Amino acid sequence: MIAHFPPVNHQLVWPDPAKSKYEKQKSLFRKNMTCIICGKCKDGVVLVADRKVICSTNSVEARDKIFMDFTPFVVASSGYTTSFDNFRREAKDLAVRSRGFRVPGQQVFATVPYDPTAFSGVAIYTSSSLWPHPTIPLANYLDGLRSIVKRYKSEVNSDPTYEFDVVVASRAEDTGSAYLSYIDENGMIDDRETWKRYIVIGSYETRIAAEFLIKPVWNHDITMDEFAELAYFIIKYVDRFKTDITVGLEGQKPLVWLIPNIRTPSKASDSYIEALESKVNQMLDNYSRDGIRLLTNRSS
Repeated sequence: MIAHFPPVNHQLVWPDPAKSKYEKQKSLFRKNMTCIICGKCKDGVVLVADRKVICSTNSVEARDKIFMDFTPFVVASSGYTTSFDNFRREAKDLAVRSRGFRVPGQQVFATVPYDPTAFSGVAIYTSSSLWPHPTIPLANYLDGLRSIVKRYKSEVNSDPTYEFDVVVASRAEDTGSAYLSYIDENGMIDDRETWKRYIVIGSYETRIAAEFLIKPVWNHDITMDEFAELAYFIIKYVDRFKTDITVGLEGQKPLVWLIPNIRTPSKASDSYIEALESKVNQMLDNYSRDGIRLLTNRSS
């Protein structure tokens, strides 16, 4: 059987340099320009983020990317900073409305009754000292956040390449346990309690690199300190060797938040960061000098 094909035009068409530059810039801003590494460890939850933000004017800034606007909810997101700023405001308003917490200048909302059937009866309190009345159960609050994220996907930006992923870490006083939940751009909640207890959001390239380093050493007995060191190393590696231009530190140190099972969530102390900085810098120096020879068993 002989196949008949239409004639082919072999004329070469060279790309328009101006258009190529525009498309390159456009594709850059469509990417998730961040890296946030999160893990549910045996003694709590750890979130570690880079600092680099590329603005629409092509200027570069260093900003915090993890926040606790309403204790004990620690929230981080990939995507455009304006959307995340708006999301933070709505998430805080949701917590205020749900819990009946009094805000100066605003009306007092009725306290939501505690529902022991929701999320195995996990209740969230507003500080390390128990609030006299339980707040809205965690599952209800996450469901409200899911609705906000889904609306942002459908209303704030119709670009199909736009991503808005959110992670929420918190702890419950009644169970003495920290929780990590991932909400994707479609509003779906993936509870990190059940299977893969870590997540990396943001730049696709750095997500792949982080998975490459985390997966071989991950286990359910990993501690917060061990995971913080690993995540800190990954972000410092990307920044030092410039493996992803959308992720970096801009002269600052990675941002680390700790959500222990037994204490109030907090940003890592200066001394904690300095200890990580010293150790990880030495590790990077060693790798830069010796490469994979570091993997050789030198005891033999």
